[in-house]
Amino acid sequence: SIRRFANAVSQQHPGFVFWAEHTFFESNSTNAVSALTNKDVQWFLGANHCMPSSQLFGFRYLSFGGLWSSLSQKNHLITNCHYALMVHCGNPGAAPGTSTCLAKTPTPPACRGLSKEDVYPFHPYNHSLQARHQLNPHDHSPIIPSLSEQLVCDFWDGAPDMSFQHNNCRECRTSKHTSDVAVEQQMVVV
Repeated sequence: SIRRFANAVSQQHPGFVFWAEHTFFESNSTNAVSALTNKDVQWFLGANHCMPSSQLFGFRYLSFGGLWSSLSQKNHLITNCHYALMVHCGNPGAAPGTSTCLAKTPTPPACRGLSKEDVYPFHPYNHSLQARHQLNPHDHSPIIPSLSEQLVCDFWDGAPDMSFQHNNCRECRTSKHTSDVAVEQQMVVV
């Protein structure tokens, strides 16, 4: 699971993993009838795995000609800003203009038009806190797993290896050697 991987790598390399969850979707529909009438697929899908990619490239999957609002634009900028900071500085929450991040360029073009509150803080994942960063133009509060989510994750983390896809992270939390986990550069788990 993503949690097992993030826990294992963050224990062996603190400050190395950044885990964010995209929770934003935009819909003008209020119920299933209005969503069907307006051909609003987003109302049915909600926040889904296609959203970060669509926000990165500046369009919505399955939008059927949906409008691109100022809120969608802000979410697009937030997503691109975090990717730009990760690529250029090795940290999606790095502060541009410092000695460790773009010393000569105070603000990357992808971050222009955003307030500091829209971008920061984006802390590395901490296995003891279990909190994920929330990518959402309305709410930047961390996502703390509920007890029911913890129980589901505990169940799948304890499941035996599956036959169709070997899990390369199995037992990496108990590994004594760093070389047992392939780690070469910082990563973002989204």
